[in-house]
Amino acid sequence: MTWFLWFALGFSFFTHFFLSQWLSTLLDPVLGENAQRVQGLFQLGAAFAFIFGFLIDKKGIPVMTLTMILGALPVAAIGLVTGSGTAITMIMALASGILVLGGNIGLNAVSSMIYPTFIRSTATGAAFAVARIGAILGPAIAGYLIYIKTPLDTIFIVGALPMLAAGAACFMLDK
Repeated sequence: MTWFLWFALGFSFFTHFFLSQWLSTLLDPVLGENAQRVQGLFQLGAAFAFIFGFLIDKKGIPVMTLTMILGALPVAAIGLVTGSGTAITMIMALASGILVLGGNIGLNAVSSMIYPTFIRSTATGAAFAVARIGAILGPAIAGYLIYIKTPLDTIFIVGALPMLAAGAACFMLDK
């Protein structure tokens, strides 16, 4: 179970920091000053993390499996809808923030569910330390994709894929 938690956190942190570091830079050429607003809405999504705590209490780890998988959709959609207008991009950014950032916080609750009390703090700390690998790789890969002039929609699809992997890892955590 430790490996699956590490993978879930690492992949979700990949997307989290991929977006946190590059979202406004990626959107600035298309949205101008509204790119900063989109970034703010993404970060605002974390304020809804309490929903995941409530749902995890009621339904357990499957909530995180669904959250991670669903989180890939608005992330990928940002790259696909950005040319369609600012409002829809803002909605996708907020949805991404709720699912990606809220999901990361929800995984913290999962770690407290799967480890016994005597090792919980050490195991959770180790899991979040390993997750920092994703936090480093996400922005680095985004930067490389920008450097090689990858199309915007492809960049966001690449950013979304780790959420699917995180969902698969959460699914295995529940087995």
